[in-house]
Amino acid sequence: MRSYSFRPRRWHLAAALGLALVVGGVMVGGYFHNQAQAGADLARADPICTASAAPPAQQSTNARSNQAKVPGLPPGRSLGIPSIPPRPELAARSGAHYAEADVRKYLATHPVDYAIPGAPAPTIVCVRFLPAATVNVLLHTDTMVADSTLLCVAVLSGTFQNTYVPFGVHSTGPVHREAMVFDAQTGNLLMDSVG
Repeated sequence: MRSYSFRPRRWHLAAALGLALVVGGVMVGGYFHNQAQAGADLARADPICTASAAPPAQQSTNARSNQAKVPGLPPGRSLGIPSIPPRPELAARSGAHYAEADVRKYLATHPVDYAIPGAPAPTIVCVRFLPAATVNVLLHTDTMVADSTLLCVAVLSGTFQNTYVPFGVHSTGPVHREAMVFDAQTGNLLMDSVG
């Protein structure tokens, strides 16, 4: 019986390289398609993204309506950390004083507090303008503003770690959802909610 030794030719190497590039391209394309699909699935499953907005009659037109629940807040002061600058052309009307595009721009240019360093950048699942009463129920919290105050909630998907764990409570590890709550008129960040 004769034995033949295999000697790779240039066309063998070119064919193997071409096949590797095609398979790699399909895998990378599938990865990005799956990531986009996962973001769409999160938006459909998240209760904030699917919540119905309040009728205009329930939305606050008073920028200082948060003083009802925060009696120690001095007159003329707003609750929260200044974050999204209100648009002057929207300040004269009732409702939000900035748009969804302003929220997306802010989140693209400012780091998210609870994001884990080295993890991929968080993605925005949805941005919604809702009354505080709805936000309180959906986030199981108290935003410390009047129930009729219009708030902006940005839901993010990524890898987050809660670093402010109460004494005696153990951290549960990374979570993959964060909700940032802003006052819809002042643009101030009122709270973050991870989990």
